[in-house]
Amino acid sequence: MCQLILQILKVVKSQSVKLLFKMNFQSWLKICFIRLVGLGRALHRPKVKKLYFLGVTMKTKFLKAVMAFCVLSASFNSNAAFMSVDGVEVEALDINESLESFYNFSSSNYSANTGFELANQLVAFFATDNADNLGLYLIFGGPGSDAGNVNFDIASNDGEIIYVDDPNAATRSDTVTATATGYSVDLIYGANRTDGLILSNFAGDFWDIALSFNETIGIDSFSFLTFDSNGTDSVALFSNDVSDILISSFASAPNSPTAVSAPSTLMILALSLSCIFASRRKFN
Repeated sequence: MCQLILQILKVVKSQSVKLLFKMNFQSWLKICFIRLVGLGRALHRPKVKKLYFLGVTMKTKFLKAVMAFCVLSASFNSNAAFMSVDGVEVEALDINESLESFYNFSSSNYSANTGFELANQLVAFFATDNADNLGLYLIFGGPGSDAGNVNFDIASNDGEIIYVDDPNAATRSDTVTATATGYSVDLIYGANRTDGLILSNFAGDFWDIALSFNETIGIDSFSFLTFDSNGTDSVALFSNDVSDILISSFASAPNSPTAVSAPSTLMILALSLSCIFASRRKFN
């Protein structure tokens, strides 16, 4: 995928790199398509033609970029989730139960019991349940943990909190408040216990979740897990700096209304552009 992006960037100019980090990927593809169209027209002008043809045929580069664009557009219309955490790709765990039941909160230890809890750590991961719903787990603490108080903000353009540990709102000392951009969360838990939540109900194809931590008493590091096809976990990202975490999705979320694989409008236009360009007479 990185090779495809680089192929496009070589043709549409390097300033597109800045745009790539300022907008979602779908919008960036649209801008690249517009620039490819403009370049295709320019290449047929005699004056421009002389500037580009210095040893390597720009026409070949252009066609490669268009085809890379087609492949990239098609790949981002599939149902396979492509998620990243601070730029590192992660895979979800498939579970044969609901997201809430997998959290497995027990009143005997007032903790999550997923098996991934770690003392004095934030452990985060994605899971896909038996109804094909995607969930993001954030679990603070575990056996051997110190007592903790974690305060953080969630800024998100999709999804919502569907579960909070402890699930009994009457007995928990935690505060979860909806804000204009997402949520403000304050979690308080005792030694050898956990606190945490699950975000789910992602409706769109492209979304971002930014976690900004204000207080992390009892938490000195975080691990984000990824899983292989056998469900074996590994640490995709580890840091002793628990401050800001950016989590993104670049493809159709499971159970999304747009999850059916179909050619996108951009891909069809790009294919048309390549056919038209190829049918033109060769440069002199």
